[in-house]
Amino acid sequence: MAGFCLACAFITFGLGVYVIARNPGSLVNRLFLLSMLLAAYWALGEFLIWQVRTPENIGFYLKASSFWPMVIAVFFHFIVVYCGHPLSRKDNSWALIMGIYAPSLALSLIGLLTDDLYTVIFREGYGYVYTPVTGSYANLFESSYILAVMFISLFIVFISWKSETRGKEAYQKRLVGLGVLTVIASGALSALVLPALGIYTPNMVFLGIAVFSLLMAYAIHTQGLFVVTPEMAMSQIMALIPDAIVITDGTGKITDANEAVAGILGIPREDVSGRDIGEVFGGKSSGSLMDTVLRRGRVTDIEAEIDGGQHRVVSISGARVNNPEGGPAGIVLVIRDITGRKARESALRIANEKISLLTRLTRHDISNLVTALSGYLELMRGDCDRYINPAIQTVQRITEYLQFSKQYQDIGSTRPEWQPLAGIVARAIGEIHPEGLEITVDVPDVEIFADALVYRVIYALIDNTIRHSGGATKVRISTEKGEDNALTVVFEDNGRGIGEKDKELIFQYGYGSHTGLGLAISRDILALTGLDVKETGVPGKGARFEILVPAGAWKER
Repeated sequence: MAGFCLACAFITFGLGVYVIARNPGSLVNRLFLLSMLLAAYWALGEFLIWQVRTPENIGFYLKASSFWPMVIAVFFHFIVVYCGHPLSRKDNSWALIMGIYAPSLALSLIGLLTDDLYTVIFREGYGYVYTPVTGSYANLFESSYILAVMFISLFIVFISWKSETRGKEAYQKRLVGLGVLTVIASGALSALVLPALGIYTPNMVFLGIAVFSLLMAYAIHTQGLFVVTPEMAMSQIMALIPDAIVITDGTGKITDANEAVAGILGIPREDVSGRDIGEVFGGKSSGSLMDTVLRRGRVTDIEAEIDGGQHRVVSISGARVNNPEGGPAGIVLVIRDITGRKARESALRIANEKISLLTRLTRHDISNLVTALSGYLELMRGDCDRYINPAIQTVQRITEYLQFSKQYQDIGSTRPEWQPLAGIVARAIGEIHPEGLEITVDVPDVEIFADALVYRVIYALIDNTIRHSGGATKVRISTEKGEDNALTVVFEDNGRGIGEKDKELIFQYGYGSHTGLGLAISRDILALTGLDVKETGVPGKGARFEILVPAGAWKER
């Protein structure tokens, strides 16, 4: 039996090295390797104990191998990760540390520093042997703890096996469960049954570990245990892909993801594993996506909106991953951030609409103005003084239309970007130079995602106050935060306000006593990135414009 302990050390060591060589990047493989190395350390210590015949030497090797309880902790960790138990999630690591690793470490230190666990005695026919310290609280705790952990491991494997719908994976888990049961039985035989009968031999648990190793070797070669699974296959390349990659099992539970999910989905990678895909993509649409991928085998370029702290538009492509028997093992989703692309598409669409509108406006209005100017100039031949001023005003209006066409042309010509709100306001005030108008600015240190010409919105509002407020002397620009995390930029003046029937008309092209184009342009500029503006003031008490910035389109600097 002592020689068998040495053989067990070599078997477990070799099996651990073989498994890790199949996929060094897999956490399951790494935990299996560590548990096998610790088992080899334990078996080697048992072998050395039975090679020496003096109580001093036996006591020395007992102390040297006192960290054997860590085998139990690491093996339990391997089981929960292999079975996908919730304890394997990173946010539950504290439970593993406090409930499994800490007691194992405590028992190891008790064995190293005290004699409360085992003692060396002399038995006729056996010589000096070690035996548990009966009546010791430490020994009682050790026995209870180890049995509890092993039976919980067996229970986790059993539940995982019963819930497994794939034939080969279910058979793998049956073999793992059988191996765990063998280890429990052989350990109980050596720790409880044989000492009660007065029989002292090397620890029989190593017989169970050897059987467990043989079962694992059989499962590897006949059932594909520790082969490259969908989860393992992607782990080697996931870190190199800028797109988010999400891997699920057949039930829709996320098993792995790459680091890019944090930037695209707004969820740290460690918080994604173990969650249902519906929690990430939201409700019914995610279930439909899952069903579509499983039914069709693959999907490409499905667009979805995700609000993970910052509104994003993503393109989702997915493929079903089959198990060796041809059944669905899960899906792999590739998620690409297309927010910028969608913004450019929207800008292009609006630009096309603007070109069409601009053509109609300028062709009609400038044609009329030029006709009027020609008439005035013709009349000036007889009475210059009477018609010179209307002619000059007509030229000015033509100039304003041409300036408008230049401004309108620039909307959407550059990519939307994050801009400090205070800088936007300051630029608008600096360009219009509103003399005699007191402007108070009270905005937080935030950025908004908008077209580069967004400052023209504030410019147009100030210009509107100067021209149409009826003598306003004060303007206040501030912000309000809504319950839905939207930000409202408020522009208020102390003028005569805007009548109820005009609140929406002022944003239409051609409405008003001037060109009637400034506020219309403002709404187009804001619409490029999903912003909007409306007038909510009380007539007679001043104008109040609210620029609505949705959640995700603004952030604190």
